[in-house]
Amino acid sequence: MRAMILAAGLGTRLRPLTETLPKPILEVCGRPLIHYPLLLLKRNGIREVVINLHHQGNAIPQALGNGHSLGLSISYSYEPEILGTGGGIKKVEAFFQGRTFLVINADTIMDIELEQVVNHHKRKRAAATMVLKEVTDWEEYGAVEVDDALRVRRIRGLPKAEPSTPLRPLVFTGLHILEPEILANIPPGESEGSSGYASIIQHGYIPLIEQNRLVSAFITNRLWLTVDTPEKLAQAEAKLSEGHENLFG
Repeated sequence: MRAMILAAGLGTRLRPLTETLPKPILEVCGRPLIHYPLLLLKRNGIREVVINLHHQGNAIPQALGNGHSLGLSISYSYEPEILGTGGGIKKVEAFFQGRTFLVINADTIMDIELEQVVNHHKRKRAAATMVLKEVTDWEEYGAVEVDDALRVRRIRGLPKAEPSTPLRPLVFTGLHILEPEILANIPPGESEGSSGYASIIQHGYIPLIEQNRLVSAFITNRLWLTVDTPEKLAQAEAKLSEGHENLFG
């Protein structure tokens, strides 16, 4: 399986730290933030990775190179104009070779066995599988609502149709397993008359749910940190210092 790390964001909530550096290069416990998703992929046997770039993007290839020092093969997708989560993935569609692929956010630190997620995805024959977590402050992130069969029914209140059964609000961790069909409703980023900007939620997931295609939930209770504010950066430093750092080599 091949993977993509989304790293093109502006990191506005971490300013002024991100005025001269892209967020993925900020250090957490002595290593660049983007090392954590990269090492997660490596530990789980995924070696071929593409990273999209925009804000201060040259700093990321300068720090990582071709990935060989990490035991990976890394390529890059430059976005002169930011394409969003959907447009960025669509731009590198050929990289996935028409096969199941994984996407994770660059600001995500997780401890999870990816084989379990992939097996769940295949067993369910899902069009997409979102890795979700139960947290008390889910309103901050926007709820992903699932039914008792672990089927995603609504994301951030969409689709608006009321479900027939009670739903459980969870939070998206930024890690998902996807089939190529999720990109069908996203226009090519370089097509004439198209800016290429698209959201994987709005233009990918919501159409799948409306078409009654299975979007499955994999719920984890393992370590999950997202580093998008100075406070969360400090929290990640503290949490990893408790002993979780050794999970990443």
